[in-house]
Amino acid sequence: MILGIIAGIFLNVFTYDVSADDSIVINLFSVVSDLFISALKLVIIPLIFFSIVCGIISLSDDVSLSRLGIKTLSLYLLTTVIAISLGLLFSSFIDYEPILLSNLESDVSIDNIETESNFFPTNIFKSLSNGNIIHLLIFSVLIGIAASKVKDKVKTFVNYFHEFNAVINELVKIIISFTPIAVFCILSKTFATQGLETLTPLMGYFLRSFLYCYFISL
Repeated sequence: MILGIIAGIFLNVFTYDVSADDSIVINLFSVVSDLFISALKLVIIPLIFFSIVCGIISLSDDVSLSRLGIKTLSLYLLTTVIAISLGLLFSSFIDYEPILLSNLESDVSIDNIETESNFFPTNIFKSLSNGNIIHLLIFSVLIGIAASKVKDKVKTFVNYFHEFNAVINELVKIIISFTPIAVFCILSKTFATQGLETLTPLMGYFLRSFLYCYFISL
């Protein structure tokens, strides 16, 4: 990471009079970083799907499955309450300017509010193409529960999921092994194109946020 910052600053000085599009080195860094991010996005959906299904299938009985469901729902509700509480707490320190509603083009009425819930998936293939993680989670849980009920009868199906899950995990390890190179390229490209002066305030903001979250977690 430090080498990436140093290389980015060096390129920013070296290519001061050259646009980023004309710099072969910067373009190379951009290609590598884009490939790495695309590879991570590529494995997200299959990793979530097969991991959840295999995890639920591995549960021994219905009691374990029920306990897992209760713990998951409790954790979800707890984190939601914490998030709302922190949002209200932090918003109380912000002096919002009055919002003028006279310039609204149309009045807001109950008829304009969409009441149809999109929480439950109706077309899993459409949800996958849109990258809807919530629908993917629900579908994975349902498949896992159904498979766990008849796992003694569908051993080939269960073995297929476990084997495919092992392949996906190995693919993730291969992609993660390129993280140092990708981080180097991302930081080099960022500092080379944006410059140290532009990123210094942003770095200070992230540092303060990190320290604030760290002290809260103590």
